[in-house]
Amino acid sequence: MTDRTMTLDGGKLPMQMDRVDEILNSAEIGIYRIILRKGEHPRLQGSAKLRELLGVDKDCRFTEEEFYDYWYSRIAPADVLSKGMSLDDIFDQDHFENTYRWDHPTLGLRYARCGIGEGGWHTRYGGLPPGLY
Repeated sequence: MTDRTMTLDGGKLPMQMDRVDEILNSAEIGIYRIILRKGEHPRLQGSAKLRELLGVDKDCRFTEEEFYDYWYSRIAPADVLSKGMSLDDIFDQDHFENTYRWDHPTLGLRYARCGIGEGGWHTRYGGLPPGLY
């Protein structure tokens, strides 16, 4: 059995990973990581909660590449990053944000904002009725 503990606040506050999972799930927070490497297809790794929030059936067995394609294909075409901006351009900045609409399979258009700053990448999804973007 693996040790599923983490420490917070410089190691002063040990916390069981099961408790962290419980907190994130109750807050409706999914965790993900997009892996981008030159010459390779992008990959998306996501928690069970993220898959649920994105409307992926729990029995679906996407590969990481298929999961990325599923997510990316549902971004509103007008909201995809400018073709002239490369990932290197984004990573070279101290702060970057992108706002986009994402088409949830049952809930319709959702508003998402992601970016990178001092603390690393972050994304937030929220509801937005169609036509109010």
